[in-house]
Amino acid sequence: MNRLNGDAGFVSLNWDIVLEKYIDRYKYDIDYGIGGISSKIENNKLIVEETSSNLPSINIAKVHGSSNWVYCDNCKKLYYALDEKVAKSVYAGIYVEDIKRFYKPGKTPKQLSEIIRDNAQRKKCPYCESAVGSHIATFSYRKSFRTNYFVNSWSFAEKILDESDKWIFVGYSLPDADYEFKHMLKCVQIRGNSAKQIHAIVKDDKTAENRYNSILGKDNICCFQGGLEEYINSSEAFV
Repeated sequence: MNRLNGDAGFVSLNWDIVLEKYIDRYKYDIDYGIGGISSKIENNKLIVEETSSNLPSINIAKVHGSSNWVYCDNCKKLYYALDEKVAKSVYAGIYVEDIKRFYKPGKTPKQLSEIIRDNAQRKKCPYCESAVGSHIATFSYRKSFRTNYFVNSWSFAEKILDESDKWIFVGYSLPDADYEFKHMLKCVQIRGNSAKQIHAIVKDDKTAENRYNSILGKDNICCFQGGLEEYINSSEAFV
């Protein structure tokens, strides 16, 4: 992490915030490149956070959305918090925990209505007070990237890839459902002014290696089948 700077970046297809929590240990800010609104949870409610920081930032493009993003479909604003899963904290979307929370043995219909109403209050947009929802694209052929925040995230990912001279894929198998992402990778690779140094780190996955070879070119990529341990111990890891 000490080698990272504002020119480094990550493109993530996961919803979790494991990467953000790890980066935070090293005192970096995160730039999602989406123009969203920094927020936090107080008393189980979503509020806008007015903060400024002089810390260096790391670029992370999350092309499938993130568990710490929530979106207002009315005023078209997206809120994010770097240190927690906002979507779950404000009960955006449907969770098994919500159903369990609503079902209270021994409660009267009036009491249950109050519980549901209290939970609904936590889903409000700080600006227009409409309901907010999670902002993720499912891992399927039918995922939707209809909002401008997805457009911004994909443009940010393309910028990160285009400006990088080295691509390192970690634990990603290029699944068929991610055809949009594979198309973007190939377009950036073709139009680049110089050849990319490409490393793919997998774990005993010949199918993934074959996909990388067929899409990015066998002569353009080095695939490590032994996982991160093999890669870190290789002579090419930190070149």
